[in-house]
Amino acid sequence: MANTSLTREYTDFVTATVDRFGHKMWEDNISRASPILAWLMDDGSVTMRGSSITGAVNGSRYLSGLSGDKIREPLMTELNSTPKWYAGTETFDTTEQNVGTAAFFDPKQLGCTITISGRERRGNKGKEAQLNLLKGKSDQAMISLRNKLAIAMFSDGTGSNGKEVYGLTAIAPADGGAAVAYGEITANTSWWLSQRSRTQTGTAGDIGDFNTNFRDYGKRLFNDCTEGSLHPDIHVVTQGLEEAYDNTLKGFERHTSKKMLDLGYDNILTYMGQPVVWDRKHPDHNATSMRWFMFTSEMIALRYEPDANFSVAGFQRPVDGDFISSPVIWEGAVCTNCRRVHGVGTGITV
Repeated sequence: MANTSLTREYTDFVTATVDRFGHKMWEDNISRASPILAWLMDDGSVTMRGSSITGAVNGSRYLSGLSGDKIREPLMTELNSTPKWYAGTETFDTTEQNVGTAAFFDPKQLGCTITISGRERRGNKGKEAQLNLLKGKSDQAMISLRNKLAIAMFSDGTGSNGKEVYGLTAIAPADGGAAVAYGEITANTSWWLSQRSRTQTGTAGDIGDFNTNFRDYGKRLFNDCTEGSLHPDIHVVTQGLEEAYDNTLKGFERHTSKKMLDLGYDNILTYMGQPVVWDRKHPDHNATSMRWFMFTSEMIALRYEPDANFSVAGFQRPVDGDFISSPVIWEGAVCTNCRRVHGVGTGITV
């Protein structure tokens, strides 16, 4: 006969306590452990432009996604073709316009378990003792989940047999998206390509030596990602690139980012007036050839499923075991509704 499990009355307190610790730890400490995760979850800027979904939590880019099979992001792909200069009684063009299309992102699932043995439970009687035990268990679970999610923020979606989210390297790949479909939009779709480093003659290519070439390549990449008032407002690099950039600056040219200071990070340099952030989860950490990412926050979001937002499913005890256990789950996706305002400089050496 298959194993069954029973929910006990004492687990109501256990579940509520762990859930409280999970949200408290996420808000106060865990998201700060990774600057890119912190940027995606809490920066106080405006909600993603053009988004049809609202409900920001802990910051404007951490948004509730629609329940269902996929997360939908509407895209404006073309201009209205009817505007014209006219004189007197000329008629207007009334041709119906195709506003655009949509990108669809598969929510991906992340989870772990919190398990308390019968001996641990019996040895920690009373509310205070249970609180101490649960805090240690929930801290461990939430830190472990945060670490997995922080790594996945740089995923190209192929990790863990395709179960990971499509992260920042999928938004801004080395070829701009020429070879692989993304958001269920065909590869090499012109308006759905991200930017990549290119020479002054317009040829896409690696940057090479940082000190020699980045001044020209970096400014061009920044301008390529700029559309009107939209421009990259965060640069994501490796520790080695951040240190190389720091070494090129004179004392009077050093600036720090108030945006990242508000998140608890100090001594953050800026490039083109925007923070340069290094993260140990960057895929080129300790590599000799590195990438410099530029992202525009108004066109990017981390979506989550409301019923799986680091949620504790509820503790249960199996009929054939002396322990209680509960899954803690997260489900969501990294989304963009304008891929062309993000970019990457490739092949940088220092």
